Amino acid sequence: MWPLPANAFMDLFARCGNISCAIQLFDGFLIKNSISWSIMIFSAYGLHGDGEAALGLLSQMRLSGLKPDNITYVSILSACSHTGLVEQWPEGSQLYGRTWNIAKDGALCLHCRPSW
Repeated sequence: MWPLPANAFMDLFARCGNISCAIQLFDGFLIKNSISWSIMIFSAYGLHGDGEAALGLLSQMRLSGLKPDNITYVSILSACSHTGLVEQWPEGSQLYGRTWNIAKDGALCLHCRPSW
């Protein structure tokens, strides 16, 4: 299956709550791009309250050799804010030379400022 339709179907299954189908699609990908990982982090786990699985998937992404991009970081920050795990992810406040404003109540503010 081509990446774009496969990612779209995976996102559809995840957002509709059929996490097992989303996982099955994701596991069947021969090549996973950052969009695939971001969809699973946010749509499959973050929206459904499984922040620990989202953090675990980020670790798996790194172990696979793929470097998270800005979209992946926004996905993981959003997943952590939805599940109250923002403070358990220490690198969440410093990303790519930017400082992210994260409220204590878990709200994610995407107002970036240079860290120099």
